[in-house]
Amino acid sequence: MDKDSIAVDFNASLDSLKNELYIDFEKSEMQRYKIDVLPGAITDFYGAATDTLAFNGTTRSTSDYGNMEITLSSGSQWPAIIQIVKEDLKVVKEQVASENGIYAFENIDPGSYLIRVIYDANKNGRYDTGNFLKGLQPEAVVYLPELITLQANWDVRETVILE
Repeated sequence: MDKDSIAVDFNASLDSLKNELYIDFEKSEMQRYKIDVLPGAITDFYGAATDTLAFNGTTRSTSDYGNMEITLSSGSQWPAIIQIVKEDLKVVKEQVASENGIYAFENIDPGSYLIRVIYDANKNGRYDTGNFLKGLQPEAVVYLPELITLQANWDVRETVILE
């Protein structure tokens, strides 16, 4: 429900591998939402059902966030995974690129970020560390050398020239 107690259409899915519930719905700026999970709505693998769960959240204005537009050029190894990472290397956003072009990353919290590109050699959509026993090398990773400062209501455009 939104702040006016109007029901909002949603889609729910359960990732059984990670044991996480995902609730997807259309969000509006500067809005409060309340999510209620009623008794018995979720059953775990032991057969135990949930009690009532209640979650509250708010959305901010889009002007509170920044956007990044990353242009890939000169690349010849595809697919590549483009990641926006914090200074501690925690991934904030990512996209899989299949060709040279412009890739947009929207609604990112203000802060300092690095751009990382992973050449996805086995085309599985994630970084693989390799395997010493099998003689497999880790997938190649390239960082844009400078730290990018993103501020609220800013758009940053960067070009990454791939080898």
